[in-house]
Amino acid sequence: MVLVEGAFDVAKCVEVDIKNILATFGARLYEAQVAKLKALGIKRALLFYDRDKAGFEGSGQAAELLAEQGIEADIFDWSQEFQNSVGETRPIPESITDPCEFSVEQLKWLRAKGVV
Repeated sequence: MVLVEGAFDVAKCVEVDIKNILATFGARLYEAQVAKLKALGIKRALLFYDRDKAGFEGSGQAAELLAEQGIEADIFDWSQEFQNSVGETRPIPESITDPCEFSVEQLKWLRAKGVV
């Protein structure tokens, strides 16, 4: 399961056929939301929150909360490299600060690599 902050993040990911995605509607995960994830049988989640202070802090908080409930959590690594539009491997540009700001091609590449 991929967890993002907002509806636009979900919409962009669905556009590239990433359908195992939910929005937490903010950079904070709550116990009630984790209970719903457990009820769905979710065993592992990727926290793909925004590239800002709230997103980084929220990812850490969410990872701890998920772990307490027995759900493995990975945090998206904004410092990783990916393939740009001309096929070069580069760091994710600083201008991309939100999952919905990736291009369709970039998200497809991340999906193909098993990152998202």
